[in-house]
Amino acid sequence: MRGLLLCTVLMGCAGPADGPAPGMDAGDPRGLTVEVGTGPRGSADPVAVGEGLLMQRGCQGAQHIFTSVRIFQPTPGTANVRVRVVRVSDGLEVSVPLDVTLPLEDDPQGQPGIGAITGLTPVMEVPKEVLGKEVSVHVSVTDAGGALGSGVMTGTVSWGPDSCG
Repeated sequence: MRGLLLCTVLMGCAGPADGPAPGMDAGDPRGLTVEVGTGPRGSADPVAVGEGLLMQRGCQGAQHIFTSVRIFQPTPGTANVRVRVVRVSDGLEVSVPLDVTLPLEDDPQGQPGIGAITGLTPVMEVPKEVLGKEVSVHVSVTDAGGALGSGVMTGTVSWGPDSCG
């Protein structure tokens, strides 16, 4: 069963003593809360502790881990999203920097007050740097009103199916 813990700096955290649930992290003092998960465009699936992350070949030959974010109570409009993938064992950033501003989508899970940006594709240029290794996918979000938030998902990387079919 997947546990969910919502946490903001203003409100504090309520949940297990060992910290936030996977993919959840506190926002800045303006209170954005961000959930990081996986999924292609239109999908945002949380990742449970110990669950693996799939690296997939894309249509143009690059390898990526589909990353999606759900943003709780964002200012409507667009959001800037920054994604970086870090190898846990040594802190090495193993992805090409991804920094993009996109329109917020409706929550794939249908919950009101939650915006999403789905199908983000941080690229790993050298697959052997991450295959079989634990990585953390770090995401920071700035909404149209200037509120900030961040989240992290962690898992061991294995090959998944090609994303082009």
